[in-house]
Amino acid sequence: ILACGMACVLVIHEGFAQKIAICMSLVGLLFTRVDALIEFKGYEDIKAWTSLCVRIKLWVVLLPLAIFATSFALALNVAACGAVLTTEFGFRYLASVGKVPDADVTLASKTGLAAVGGLLLFGSFWQFWTLSSGAGLAWYFKALYLPAVIVEGLLGFL
Repeated sequence: ILACGMACVLVIHEGFAQKIAICMSLVGLLFTRVDALIEFKGYEDIKAWTSLCVRIKLWVVLLPLAIFATSFALALNVAACGAVLTTEFGFRYLASVGKVPDADVTLASKTGLAAVGGLLLFGSFWQFWTLSSGAGLAWYFKALYLPAVIVEGLLGFL
């Protein structure tokens, strides 16, 4: 619990720790989808090493993005998180209703990858549009955060 609290404090204070946290989240969200797309035929016996190479390449691509375009990487992170959550729970719901035979099989298929890709594209466009127009949080989110802002202001006087 202490390590989680320390990570939250480091991310709040921005700097390099925030960029590492954004990149780690992006790599974690995208790794399973990218690893499912890439096949190393003839190298199935060293799957752990090929997965490590894919993860390192994602870090090499996404860490400079997080360092030099933090808001862009954060918007991509939000879109990826939304796409993954929507497809996972959406396919589980469709499986419980009977529209899809098995949620896990559908998620691992081309249909699941296409759904994640489409939602990621739409969510990225939405987040980038919001970011470029300078829009902030919606009023109802600001109302939810109001008690925390009041407490933080009162604690600032101490």
